[in-house]
Amino acid sequence: MKFTQEQKDMFRKNIDAIQVKSFKDKICAIKKPNLYKVVLGKDPLDINFVDLRDNKKIYKNPIKDLEDMLKKYDVEYRYYKVLTFYGFGNGLLFKGLLQNPNLAHILVFEREIEILFLAFHFVDFSKELKENKIIISFSKEATYNSLLPLYNHKSLFYFYSRTYFMDITTVYYEKFEEEILYLNRLVSTAIKNSILMNGNDPYDALQGISQYVLNLKDKLTNSNFKDFLRLRKNTSKTAIIVSTGPSLIKQLPLLKQYRDKVVIFCADSAYPILYKYAIKPDYVSMLERTEITAEFFNHDFGDFDEDIVFLPYTIVHPNAYKYLNKYNRKYISIDKLLSFQLYMNLTKYGYIDYTISVAHLNFIVAYMLGNENIIFIGQDLAYADNGNSHPDEYQNSATYESSLYTPFDIEAYGGNKLVKTHTIWKSFKDSLETLTSSLCNKIKIYNATEGGARIEHTIEKPFKECCEELLKEDIQRPFVKIPLPSKKQEDELMLKAYFRVYLSAKHCEKEEKNMNERLSILSEKLQKYKNADNLKEFEKDMEDEINNIDKLRQFMLDDKEFFDIYELLQPLANQLMLHLAKCYTLPVRDENERLAKMYLIFKENVLFADYFRGAVKEQKNTLLRDIKVLEEELLKRGFEKRLLKIKARSENIINKDGGGALKIMFNFLLKRLFNKKKDGLI
Repeated sequence: MKFTQEQKDMFRKNIDAIQVKSFKDKICAIKKPNLYKVVLGKDPLDINFVDLRDNKKIYKNPIKDLEDMLKKYDVEYRYYKVLTFYGFGNGLLFKGLLQNPNLAHILVFEREIEILFLAFHFVDFSKELKENKIIISFSKEATYNSLLPLYNHKSLFYFYSRTYFMDITTVYYEKFEEEILYLNRLVSTAIKNSILMNGNDPYDALQGISQYVLNLKDKLTNSNFKDFLRLRKNTSKTAIIVSTGPSLIKQLPLLKQYRDKVVIFCADSAYPILYKYAIKPDYVSMLERTEITAEFFNHDFGDFDEDIVFLPYTIVHPNAYKYLNKYNRKYISIDKLLSFQLYMNLTKYGYIDYTISVAHLNFIVAYMLGNENIIFIGQDLAYADNGNSHPDEYQNSATYESSLYTPFDIEAYGGNKLVKTHTIWKSFKDSLETLTSSLCNKIKIYNATEGGARIEHTIEKPFKECCEELLKEDIQRPFVKIPLPSKKQEDELMLKAYFRVYLSAKHCEKEEKNMNERLSILSEKLQKYKNADNLKEFEKDMEDEINNIDKLRQFMLDDKEFFDIYELLQPLANQLMLHLAKCYTLPVRDENERLAKMYLIFKENVLFADYFRGAVKEQKNTLLRDIKVLEEELLKRGFEKRLLKIKARSENIINKDGGGALKIMFNFLLKRLFNKKKDGLI
């Protein structure tokens, strides 16, 4: 059809409102629609499109379909802040839905650019597009990395992620079921990983804090990460990262052949396998907190360990350190960029973030050491054809993860078939792709696994070709030794660490007491409201208390006084907010339902306060229990009087000036800790 000047002006207005240039260019590239045509009725709302490939209309009856959908959403989803749809259609549904002041954003996936091209000629979406009230994603190009920013922890999409569902605009779009399921998986993965990144389990955080404190003595009597980076930087141009996917074994003969020409990083689980094949790695990393992971180090390999540097996170299971010490291995602990470890202010031991698997940790360390080429082998992130999750030589059996998760298909290495993966491996792959995408313009990243899943932003190349092209000269070994701290330095660091742990325990004790007093009042009110015949008389009081708890939660999250407790508080607050979002979206049909909804929200807020009280109590007990390992070492070194002074000083800080002194201290710490150049943070 020929468009009128008015329709052309409408199209240009909509196009100018689109903020993504590549998307704008795609729509503008259409000169004449070939797949769809427009059918207009007398009513301005009667806009339909016909698919010329099968001659089917998008709407059976555009006006009635619109009325039915608006009625459905007004009843069931009136309090939703965000909605997700597949299929743009004529777009009038979204104009109608956005008349609801509660609705802030609509995400729409559309596969056919021609549909958008046509719709933009007949309806003015410019205001909604400019204000991101309507967010359009071209479904054929939607990826995990393109969706993840939408679900950042400050967005409404994240906050209301537990109310997520994807609806189709009309039955016409049912024929794209396969793509809809794929997009659902993408969005669900983005949501899941966003929640994981923002913390979802305070007791997981507490386990990390506990193991960190238990490992402090071992950490502080060994070399530090900053010296390691300074002295080992640029000792090689190429690094190989060895993981334990089921394809690993086929690459080991070549790895052994080229071992003298490359620096080898390996996962903790690959370490016993490399020993079996007489291939000595240079670095062995560990990050998982579980006891079973520590057993990879429970071997006496004798002289094989000479010149290997082990790189465990400080939060790994204490048995890992027990075995490292038992077999006289050289190791350097690395802190993770978590609030309690930042609060401890042991900056010489360095911080690394964005490491959800040991391969991520090895990759980041290899990059920090100046390697220009990084090669992955054994990084399958998928099951073998026979269903094995690991090589036959894997310590915990080749089928260790074969039946733990529900498998699903993803694109294979090489891009010419599909392989089976599971949700954890998929999240590893997604986050690894985020890392590689940020660095692939700075270094060359090769996936020489020759199996498993495709990893975007890596160069897929056979391992033999990588070795022949990149590994031509021997590496100069042994590498420079990393100095150990002096006895005086050890003493100073351990006393400093003891003070910070004890101070946090006292801080938790103070907050527990404050929350006990507050909860006593809230519990009485909760019971009174529950037994009330008419909640209306308590409406104002409930509203005030909900606001008070919300202000308290925000204060705890934002105020530096709570920096040492933040690691436990944040996942609790995160879960509360995600759960409250579900409460906020409950439909309300009358006054009684409105008041019942308010009571439910109040009750959930009181529960949060109770959970927080329990969390700080647990952190207090954990710190006082686990600091005994460091305390016993300091007592052996003759610091009994210093320890008494530290305890008295901590009590004085908490009791005399409380939050004021803590805030000054934490503000000072943050200024130092986030000066990345000075402290070597990444």
